[in-house]
Amino acid sequence: MEQVTLGQLKVEGLMGHVEDMYRKYIMSK
Repeated sequence: MEQVTLGQLKVEGLMGHVEDMYRKYIMSK
């Protein structure tokens, strides 16, 4: 079983959030 640190989860969540916001920004143009 692979160990995932809290830091990795935070970074992945942040990147996903940024990507989502970016998509919404592009769509609103």
